[in-house]
Amino acid sequence: MVPGQHYAISEVLIVVAAIWVAIQFLKRGALFGTLGVSVFGVAAAIGAVRFGAELVDELAAIHRSFSQIGGAVAMALVAIEILATPKRDWPYAMLAIAWGACLLTLGLSATIQSLAPILFTVWLTIAVMAVTMWPAHSLWQRALRGGLVVIFLVNATLVRQSPLLDAGVSWHLFHTLIAIWLIAVWWIWDKVDRGMMVKVDPG
Repeated sequence: MVPGQHYAISEVLIVVAAIWVAIQFLKRGALFGTLGVSVFGVAAAIGAVRFGAELVDELAAIHRSFSQIGGAVAMALVAIEILATPKRDWPYAMLAIAWGACLLTLGLSATIQSLAPILFTVWLTIAVMAVTMWPAHSLWQRALRGGLVVIFLVNATLVRQSPLLDAGVSWHLFHTLIAIWLIAVWWIWDKVDRGMMVKVDPG
């Protein structure tokens, strides 16, 4: 393997995880989740081609831009899907607001790219708050949900380009945790959507 090509390996791991999770969301009619996870997958696919085909410099700009802008939009879509989970049948007005929020995120991120990481963090925070506020059988379940979703924030701030880790190790660990995060989000969503992690009021 040519030096540098190994960086494509963990990108492919994200692509595989994203495809699987997107299919699961699609089967259940969860459009926001399907699109959000798919955008994460496309960003990883660009990275896999960039390193696998040795187009590191040629695709650097598009990979960086799509990862940042697409990441913000993808997180918005995933967060909205999480917000919608307890009550799937949103009225048209709420759907319009949700799509408007996604388009606004896209517009702001594309126009002022430095806002993309901020918007990403805002939407991720909303997702974490949403899963911890869902009704639960115990405080432990709330903590588990929040902990799994907040993995991405910890990953982005402490693992990505960590000065304590070798560059290759940091790269692969960062992307491996993203793949795990995608599956974790599906797992939480699936359990709550099925009523398996939600306390039901017998009255």
